[in-house]
Formats: sequence, structure tokens, C-alpha cells
Amino acid sequence: MKHIVKNNSPAAFEAWKSAENPTSWNALGSFMPLENREEGVAYYSKKELRGVLLEEQNYTCCFCEMNIANNTSTTIAHLDPREGDTQTERIFDYSNLMVSCSGGKKDNKPRKLHCDAAQGNRPISISPLSLRCESEITFTIVGKIYGLSADAKETISILNLDIYKLNNLRNQAIAGYLFLDENMTEYISLEECKKLITYLKNTPSEQYRTSIIRAIEQLINISQ
Repeated sequence: MKHIVKNNSPAAFEAWKSAENPTSWNALGSFMPLENREEGVAYYSKKELRGVLLEEQNYTCCFCEMNIANNTSTTIAHLDPREGDTQTERIFDYSNLMVSCSGGKKDNKPRKLHCDAAQGNRPISISPLSLRCESEITFTIVGKIYGLSADAKETISILNLDIYKLNNLRNQAIAGYLFLDENMTEYISLEECKKLITYLKNTPSEQYRTSIIRAIEQLINISQ
């Protein structure tokens, strides 16, 4: 999980909220009408909102850092859960909105849900909007996630970030950076490690970036 800084809410989204005064998430349509738009009517949709959130998050899931795109497989997540639209003051609060991967909903069975799909209506103690997500949640050199505090461990458990699928995907991403050979017997040099960390810190769209950086940092410590 990486720290994400929220931007200001899109003006068009706020105009739509002011005009419609929505109380249910379903009030926001999936797509804007292409024809027969009425003059003076504020239009907005989940597709437009998802696009803005994706740019803000560099097209990575707010929880597992998997690359995601602007399609219906990408979920608009509520950090404070909607709870069946009972939390009306937070449903359309832009500071409460992020985008998550499908969380395994489209995986072949048997499947284990993760990220927003696993969270449901349970609140999490550490969110991607807090710097705590990078100081209290970390990874091993093979991509296994673990928490350094009780809140971190609880958050990992609620979001199911420690399942085999995600650990394996992170491990594959890390291996692609750390090894010089296909048999994974020869590590990159210490100098190359330092260059890669600089590169990754300037490449926020790289999936599983945080776990890769943590693995490289550990390899540096081992090498010194």
C-alpha cells in the first residue's frame, strides 16, 4: 500500500452534486448521455469520476497497487463504507473516494476476495491517505506483506492483502527487478539497486511499487 495524496474534487462533480443533491450511490449513472443533453443541466457519471481517481492514483489499486484501468472491473471504493447508503454525508465526499481493483471477483473459482471486495462495510484503521500505510505496512524480499503494528495487521487482514495470489504477484514483480538471470541465482549490483530505487520513486504507475522498493532496500542492507 502506498501513500496517496488527494486532489481537489472535480468542479463538474461538485456541480452535479449541488444540482442533484443525491442521497443514493445509484443516483450517479455509469455513463453520461452522449445525446439529448439539456442546456443548463449538470451531468456527471461514474466513468468520469473513475477517470479522475485513476489519474490521481497513477492507475494503480489504492490497496494492493495492481495496475487498473477505466472500466467496470475497477471499483470506486469508499474508505468509510457506504453501509447500504446510510452514511449519506460520506457517499459523495470526494475525500472518501478512491479506486480499487476488482478484488478477485472475476477470478476463476475457487477464489479469495481482496481489497475493496473483501472490505465490505468494515472500517480500516490505516488507509492509503495516511503516511502510516508506508511506515507500518511493509514487505519481505519475496513480496510477503506484514504489519508492524496492531492496526496494520488488522488492516491487512480486513483487506485480505496477505493471500497467496497477491504475495505471488508481488514476488514475481520483485524478481523481475532483483535478478540478472532467469534462474534467479544472481542478484543485481548494489549500485544498480540504488539506481532502481530512484527510478521507482519517480515512477508512481509501476504496479506493486512499494513492495519492490522495500525488497531492494533489504537487498541493499544485505549487501552492505
